[in-house]
Amino acid sequence: MERSIVINRPVEEVFAFVMDASKWPLWNEELIQVEQSSEGPVGVGTTYRGMADFMGRMAWRAQITEYQHREKVSQTMSVGPVQIEGSWLFEPVEGGTRFTMRTQGETGGLSAMLGPLIEGALKRRLEANLAQLKAMIEEEERAT
Repeated sequence: MERSIVINRPVEEVFAFVMDASKWPLWNEELIQVEQSSEGPVGVGTTYRGMADFMGRMAWRAQITEYQHREKVSQTMSVGPVQIEGSWLFEPVEGGTRFTMRTQGETGGLSAMLGPLIEGALKRRLEANLAQLKAMIEEEERAT
């Protein structure tokens, strides 16, 4: 699954905002709690953990698997029985930044019965999260 949105701010501002884990619950509706669980600067190997609410409250863990400053960040994430691989892409475009979220998940035994239902819910939430992110970043600039 892939969704993109153009945010009317430069790549460096969008990247800094998105990579601030303390802000993730503000624009990602599923995340209730987030903390970096590894020490040091953010990069390949950085780990996070927290609580998510997607079809029930669950603990989650994530690890950055690829880190290209201001270009691409990939991660693996586990939320309950669901394993997710995702990427965030940052592309300069006229007037701002195209921010793309790509996700691919394994739902285990749930996929055969609930796969289409889960996928539809994920698409709607992903689109809502991107719209919230855009609004927050663009509003933050107007407030300064």
